[in-house]
Amino acid sequence: MPVSETPCTALSYLDAEVRIVVRALRPYGALQRDALGRLVHAERWREGTLGLALAAAEHRGRVRRIGAGFYGPVDPRKTRRRGPRGDSGQRAGRGTRHSSDAA
Repeated sequence: MPVSETPCTALSYLDAEVRIVVRALRPYGALQRDALGRLVHAERWREGTLGLALAAAEHRGRVRRIGAGFYGPVDPRKTRRRGPRGDSGQRAGRGTRHSSDAA
């Protein structure tokens, strides 16, 4: 009998699946979606979650779609980390200089 899933549980699974996908891609640089699915044993995951994990990882800036069904890792040193809503975590106006600030 399947256990019911709460939104918190589903988000925890998705976060874990994103980490698994990112770790699997690092040594290879790029993999085709089918090969990536076999590598991470996505057939053991909940139905349809490889696609969800790839979409979430891409939205979070952790992987990039290369084309023709290929995905690759994103170098974390070259990108800004995004917050949970996909923003950069900075507030509007922070770090910008206004003409009235000049001394």
